Amino acid sequence: MNTEVQQHQVVKDANRHELARKQIDLHGAGMRTGIVAGLLALVGLSAWLLA
Repeated sequence: MNTEVQQHQVVKDANRHELARKQIDLHGAGMRTGIVAGLLALVGLSAWLLA
């Protein structure tokens, strides 16, 4: 009984870490997308101003 509870706790912890890692990955991807979008906007604005 006790080892079952311990195993369950380990699985729960692993799941929590996996969730946290996925959230960090999503956040990182979102930031990259934002940076790329910002650069494209800057380039577009520059081109429009110079035109």
